[in-house]
Amino acid sequence: METDEESDLSKSVLRQRRNLIGISFILVFFQSSKITISTINVLGTPFSIGGPSRVGCMLWLVWAYLLLRYYQHYRHASINEQLGDAMTKKMSDYVHRAALNKFRKSYDPAKAAPDIPLPHDISIQNVSIIGRDSWRWQLNAMIHIGNITEGKQRGDSREYPILLGRWDLLMMRIRAYVHVAVHTPFATEYHLPFIIALAPVIFLLI
Repeated sequence: METDEESDLSKSVLRQRRNLIGISFILVFFQSSKITISTINVLGTPFSIGGPSRVGCMLWLVWAYLLLRYYQHYRHASINEQLGDAMTKKMSDYVHRAALNKFRKSYDPAKAAPDIPLPHDISIQNVSIIGRDSWRWQLNAMIHIGNITEGKQRGDSREYPILLGRWDLLMMRIRAYVHVAVHTPFATEYHLPFIIALAPVIFLLI
């Protein structure tokens, strides 16, 4: 159950997100329409603006401030940690599949399990990471090789070393993020505002 502190933090993140998206769209409209504001009306009283170009500068200052505020609340809410947990869970599934696929590609029945009759039924029971860096993981996979003979299951579980290289890990990380982005609100609720905030910058550069 969500605590009062977590609820307040969540509401604060949503409020800052709304403010950032709002000022970003205002800036996009301001730049794309090329409007010039020379007067403003406050409670029925018109005020002339001596330097209309300064309105744009003020909007950019507000944008920068709201972007900073959203980033601070985003960090304080530990959203990256929650996203990391979701990706780690999905990465675990992909690592199991990749380990099994790599084992099958290099699998030689005569060497792997000569004492078990063919055809072999191969399944993965557990995968542990025994060595890792940013772009290479050394795995120890517990593989079960079995066969049903005369109505009885025969088989054995053995450990095999498996290496996942740079390309394997890159593709799994991309797939894990896409899965989390599609099936959870992390991307649309928390990452999309950063992308929207870039829109005024893009309009400024083009």
